[in-house]
Amino acid sequence: MIPLHILKEVLADQLKRFTNQDPGIPRRIDPEQYRNKDRIVVISGVRRSGKSTFLKQLSLGFPSFLYLNADDDRLIGATTEDLASFIFIWEELYPEVRTVFFDEIQNIPGWERVIRRMHDEGYRIFLTGSNAQMLSSELGTHLTGRYIRIELFPFGFDEYCTFHQVSWNPSGIHTTSESAAALRLFSQYIDDGGFPEYLKEPDPEILQRTFDDILFRDVIARYGIREIKSFRLLFRYLYTNMTREASLTSLASVMQMKSPDPCNATQACQG
Repeated sequence: MIPLHILKEVLADQLKRFTNQDPGIPRRIDPEQYRNKDRIVVISGVRRSGKSTFLKQLSLGFPSFLYLNADDDRLIGATTEDLASFIFIWEELYPEVRTVFFDEIQNIPGWERVIRRMHDEGYRIFLTGSNAQMLSSELGTHLTGRYIRIELFPFGFDEYCTFHQVSWNPSGIHTTSESAAALRLFSQYIDDGGFPEYLKEPDPEILQRTFDDILFRDVIARYGIREIKSFRLLFRYLYTNMTREASLTSLASVMQMKSPDPCNATQACQG
């Protein structure tokens, strides 16, 4: 277990940082409709789609709250026992506060059971996690009937316009110059995409890192894929040719397989 004084230090540092965090661009999802829900609110989505920022926007509706980000190097190796210790600290220091925000909670194995117990004891809970760890089928195993799921995506075009401080209502009446400006911005949006971190700092390395994290951490590691080179080739091909039709034969060629039939490709099948 992590020493209690370290856990207290983590909570104090994180709460201060979260309280001072920029709430960012308002999303299409209205936070107000989720603030008074009795069920656990689970925010999932692709990496770097803005889940932590949306969690901050949700927190603005509460005068006081508790916060824990499990993606902290001081919490590497944390267990459900450590999570229980956090609850003990909160009840000792903030006995009246019953609203908790958890960020990247999937980093603590077995978190579902502790969260379920907190919910049953009357805590209002909001939490984020990556899509790879927050599939409905898995959440249902431990949180059946106790949660609402919000799936967050990168910026849509309307949010992209807000980011660039451009007002655009697709159903409104616009002048020719306004429509032309929107069209130019849309062309830029097609090139940029909607990942908020990249829009703030347009460094290609951010997109490459996001791509690799999704590929290796959310797909390859999760499903135990062993043919990493072939799968990476397939992944990149599908990613860059998503509007094209593809046959099994063409995909086998991309993966440098002799045949789309796995038995013929590997000679591993019998009979």
